Amino acid sequence: MKRTGDALLKKHSKTIVEISRFIDDCIDRKLIDWALRTTEIKNEFRKMRRSIFAKAVAELPEEINHFSVRQYGFIRLFGNSEMAQNVLAGKGVRLNQGEMASLETFSDYRCFYSFFTVEQEFGMDFFAIYDHFSGDEYILYSPGLTRILLNHYQTFLFLIIDTGDICVTYGDLMAFKSLEIEDIFYFTKKLISESADIEHLSQEVDLYPMYYKTLYYISEVPGIISRGFGQYYCMDSYHLKKWKPDGGLTKNFILEKNQGLWYGKLKGREGETPHFASFYYDEQDEMLYLSALTEFGYEKLVKVVSKFLEIDGEPEWLISMSVYALVHEHIGAEDKYKEYSQLFNEKKRDSESELLESINNALEEIQDLKNNGKTFDIHKIAKKYNISEEEVREIIKASDSFLKTKTKTKINPIKGGFLGFVPPPPSVRTLFDRALFEENFLYYNRSLKIDLQIEAIIKKESRMVEDAGFAVDHEFAVIIQGILDRNSPFNPVDTLYILNYSIYLLLKHGRNFEKSTDYAKEILKIFGHFLLDPKIEEAENDFLEKYCKFFIPILERFNIVIRDVKKGSNNPLNDCIKGSDFLFEWIELQSDY
Repeated sequence: MKRTGDALLKKHSKTIVEISRFIDDCIDRKLIDWALRTTEIKNEFRKMRRSIFAKAVAELPEEINHFSVRQYGFIRLFGNSEMAQNVLAGKGVRLNQGEMASLETFSDYRCFYSFFTVEQEFGMDFFAIYDHFSGDEYILYSPGLTRILLNHYQTFLFLIIDTGDICVTYGDLMAFKSLEIEDIFYFTKKLISESADIEHLSQEVDLYPMYYKTLYYISEVPGIISRGFGQYYCMDSYHLKKWKPDGGLTKNFILEKNQGLWYGKLKGREGETPHFASFYYDEQDEMLYLSALTEFGYEKLVKVVSKFLEIDGEPEWLISMSVYALVHEHIGAEDKYKEYSQLFNEKKRDSESELLESINNALEEIQDLKNNGKTFDIHKIAKKYNISEEEVREIIKASDSFLKTKTKTKINPIKGGFLGFVPPPPSVRTLFDRALFEENFLYYNRSLKIDLQIEAIIKKESRMVEDAGFAVDHEFAVIIQGILDRNSPFNPVDTLYILNYSIYLLLKHGRNFEKSTDYAKEILKIFGHFLLDPKIEEAENDFLEKYCKFFIPILERFNIVIRDVKKGSNNPLNDCIKGSDFLFEWIELQSDY
């Protein structure tokens, strides 16, 4: 028998009315406000806003943030029935007898976020919807969805209440006009784990809905068309043993080899813009990677490669450019394609590095002149370093921003530090204002050993991690940054510089024990002009004390440093530190630094 909207409404109208009334009269007016006011829900939500997507979340429209915090309160209240049971047990807000009965029924419903598409409309306001994460189908009643469908949206993110027979929505519906579900799968894989099973990830949306709501920024972005071809990241990989290029490949590809890695660019227009059809073969990993920036280019690539190798015609990933950019800007995830491509751009990098070196040298001279209260001539500096006067003006602007000078009072030179240590050039220093997990001069190693060590550290410091609002599956660098944001004796901006330069110093110089104060002094030599307030006589000593007494112990707790406490001394300023074995196994400096 064909289901119709009238039949469904007749069958489920009582349930729909009861849920709607309970949401309006009890949940919206009593329970959510109580939960946000008297529990940790609002703080959890704020912590999520301060995490890796802080910038993107902060820029979301106010109405999205307003509805989202209430949705988050709802999912925490009913997604895990413990809080609702506390209300039933009289530990929360007071409800009358009818409301208590409704709450008891409501607590048995399943409430969750997911991504859906509409498969069929049974009648006004009733739909068959498909959950892309679980693969389940539901019957949904949603007048709000009826209105949105007039704009022909395809993919939706919303929170549903599943009674077992019928589903209704709670809160705002977010529609993604230009995104395919594959874009969202890719986003999820990079956000959570490369090895994660999509079908078991719907609970992640419940925990971190604001991360997914940042897709709002690109939901209306039209596809990019270049020379008549839609642009997407088309990517796939294959395990391939003992591969060597033969005559067929050399005929069709421009081949290069660098450090055990083969690069092949398809000859002709398919290898150039906008297609960039190419492959990489890693001899050590025995992996072949195919990529192109248009479907047309990928089809041509597969057509040629399939003459020599057995490969599928469809790419594993076909990702919109806007999603790819969002992932790499905010998550910092890197693909092999991007890592490998850097090895084959030496000539371009040589000319760029010469210009960069000139700019860095000019920046260093300008900073030195400013620090010593001297004037400088833009024309002379431009001529001396063979750069334009406009570039010099940009350097001056960057210098003004970088120095963050609080006063024109001169800071006394810092004495002490590491004997013979050469501070990093300005090109490296400018990287120290970024979050640890966003740094592009550090390389993070992953292995079973590292993962077990990280797991042990988090387990040991579980209370500290839990208090900061982090789940154990967060990247360790994110956790460290979050703990420091909450516990550092310095303000968050200064903490970034201090943490990053401390890591840099440990990796460069930290194999042997050195005085903690020497690390602090090396930091002040570079950043003292904005870390120290010249109006305070004991500013340097105050910094040394905070660094040694409060900052270093946090790094020690997370096994970044090992501290050697001087016998007979209760003063941390007399202690020595070095980098831990874990640090050197986990983090390396990129070769350029």
